[in-house]
Amino acid sequence: MFHEVILEGENIENYYFNSKATAKKDKPRNFIEDKNGEILKFIDEISTISGIYKDEESFKQYIQQLMPGSFGIRFEFELSSSYFSKDDDEFYVVPNSVLKEYICKIPMIRGSNWKGILSAIGLKIIKEELYCEDIPTDKILENYMSMARIFGTGSENFRNLEKALNSFVEENGKEEALIQCLIKYALFDLGINIKIDKNGESIVEQILEQIIENKNKACSGLLTQKGRAIFYPTYFNQLGFEVLKPSDREVKKTYNRNKKKNSSPIFFEVVPKENKGTFQMAYIPFDGVLETRKALESQQKKDFEFLKAIIEKALSEKGIGAKTKIGWGRVKEWKEIKCIK
Repeated sequence: MFHEVILEGENIENYYFNSKATAKKDKPRNFIEDKNGEILKFIDEISTISGIYKDEESFKQYIQQLMPGSFGIRFEFELSSSYFSKDDDEFYVVPNSVLKEYICKIPMIRGSNWKGILSAIGLKIIKEELYCEDIPTDKILENYMSMARIFGTGSENFRNLEKALNSFVEENGKEEALIQCLIKYALFDLGINIKIDKNGESIVEQILEQIIENKNKACSGLLTQKGRAIFYPTYFNQLGFEVLKPSDREVKKTYNRNKKKNSSPIFFEVVPKENKGTFQMAYIPFDGVLETRKALESQQKKDFEFLKAIIEKALSEKGIGAKTKIGWGRVKEWKEIKCIK
């Protein structure tokens, strides 16, 4: 559906809702076909500026120039439903406009958005494993270490945990202080209750046993640091529109709050389905300079497998962007997720 904005008349406070929705046979606006290829040039230029490579071979050559233990992930995907993420631009004809690149106004997914989506899925996987009796605690801790290396850590609760761990290992500090910091970090930062029992023993006690058995590994792994993964933006070449009608429950809420019944449809600017994009990520173990090559290769393998599981779950089940609960942001096809190194 296209939206024709009509600026006639005196009452033009809201151009979009005073406009006329007309169904047309034309495809959604295609940036590649607009202005005799000028927009295509913009997409190529902004992709180059953003560090996005045109093909896998070029990206592989870049990865091979990085330090040992580095790898990349790059694949193309196709949307099976509309994608929407709220834009920051307040001065736009569409109230609910999709996120766009600031200069060229090309619809996009920010690299920080990718990081947020995947880190949330990674945490969800760890929670599911934690409450599963068949998965041992040491395996869950390995996945957590992978998540910490990929996405980074550094909250106030984590810093307190780091201090308590160093005090416990190096200065023979009290177990109670370390346990309290573990519980607080897991509950407030991860949303996990580690005081519950698993296989006849509380999870926090199992974690403490792992720390005592591998003190040096625990201290070197639980460090405040930025993540090793660098996520690149994704650009799309089409725009379309979707219309949502508020449910009766939402209408009643609006009526009770504003004393005025409002059941007007809500319009969204979206990236339409069947549009294609490219996911690209580089993993650089900048903090592994003192690690042995064998240790780096082991971390590389574990972190890639964890990332692959997160990406597949995000694309196939969760979705990307906003309004995923109503089916938006779904992906129907994507190329094989390979470890490029």
